[in-house]
Amino acid sequence: MQDPNALLTTLSNMALKPEVTFDKLFQKLYNVELWLLAYQRIAPKPGNMTAGTDGKTIDGAGLQLIRDAIADLKASRYKPLPVRRVYIPKPNGKQRPLGIPSFGDKLLGTVLKLILEAIYEPTFSKHSHGFRPDKSCHTALATVKRDMNGVRWWVEGDIKGFFDNVKHDTLLSILSKRITDKRFLHLIGQFLKAGYVKDWRYHQTYSRVQSREEENVAKRIRQVETGGEGSKAKGQSNRRLDAVQSAETTDAPNRRSRTLRPRIQADVLRTIR
Repeated sequence: MQDPNALLTTLSNMALKPEVTFDKLFQKLYNVELWLLAYQRIAPKPGNMTAGTDGKTIDGAGLQLIRDAIADLKASRYKPLPVRRVYIPKPNGKQRPLGIPSFGDKLLGTVLKLILEAIYEPTFSKHSHGFRPDKSCHTALATVKRDMNGVRWWVEGDIKGFFDNVKHDTLLSILSKRITDKRFLHLIGQFLKAGYVKDWRYHQTYSRVQSREEENVAKRIRQVETGGEGSKAKGQSNRRLDAVQSAETTDAPNRRSRTLRPRIQADVLRTIR
């Protein structure tokens, strides 16, 4: 079994060659030593004692959990669990949604992260300091102090609700430019679509911002669920659902409501019949 650090170093060296693609990454997930390295990376964090939707934490996790997960991966039966949605306060008084995964999913997610970092870190800009190994706001400030004397203007920007709005197909398309292992990409897609549980209720995760028409339909459905407008809401919800479906039919190449449609249909049938 290959040493995990040597494996990651090899991937990083290969990534420096732009013409190289990676087509045998899924089998790297069978390396128990790589899982143990991932375990070492996350074990000290206190958040591991917070349970996900399966009620389990790092407490009691061991080699058997890793062996079982690898067996599920080999048999193509591994399926990430939905995360548990909680909210934490933000400095501005608002709340930020936070997803707490099961420990098994967190461990596998860390294995995937190690592999992806090995491939992409060597190609990232040295001026990028966000969410990278050995990089932080402190390294960014140190760079500013050292290199940016006499700067008069600063531009601050933020992507509102990035993880709520990122388009999964676009993200996977970017990864597929260098990663051609379809099983590996499929597993990442499963994590993206695992969904979340809030107030004991399952919610799917979607891959883009809703259109205005879809927002109106979703809003009407919520009103029906809370008993807001009775049969009137039912009729309007049905008409707006028909409008969304009609738009899908007439504009197939750009069907923005494709991923939302199953949820709308299921929710309408469940809540207004």
